[in-house]
Amino acid sequence: MKTWETKDGSGFRFSFTESGGGQERFRVKGVAVMDEIGGVAEYSEPVQRRVPLPPGTLFPASHIAAVIKRADNGGGHFGHMVFGGTAANEPYQVSAVIGARENSEARHPEIEKFLGGVKSWKGRLAYFPVVVEKNTPEFELSIIIREDGIVEHIAQDYGDHVVDARLNQIEILPNLDCTVR
Repeated sequence: MKTWETKDGSGFRFSFTESGGGQERFRVKGVAVMDEIGGVAEYSEPVQRRVPLPPGTLFPASHIAAVIKRADNGGGHFGHMVFGGTAANEPYQVSAVIGARENSEARHPEIEKFLGGVKSWKGRLAYFPVVVEKNTPEFELSIIIREDGIVEHIAQDYGDHVVDARLNQIEILPNLDCTVR
């Protein structure tokens, strides 16, 4: 997956490829824009098409920032419309529950030593596709997220299988000069 999102959350480029057994199974690619009255996602792959995005739709980095803000303000339940560019049936209505603050130092002492101790929280997010009305989510995420946006643990539950990923190491890249000239 490759994505790019503007700092203000108004623009998003996405490219997602799913492979298995050495074969490409699915590819999604396109761009999306948002403003105060709504937005649009324009897919260039797998087929060219336009999808309207309701007002208030968030792209991934903006959604992560909203999750962290909600967690820092005490957590609880909240929902957002989210477009992430990884499926043909987006956007998703995401229902999230963010729990109390976690003790991150006890989980990964080596990572905490390298990154420094920051607040972190457990969360559960359910993703409901807007284009298909269902009473159950298409998939759910269980996460442990740090206030710096790094996800320490994620379990993506599709009902018939779960993809589990844990942060075991991190590499800090050199700070490059990215000024526009």
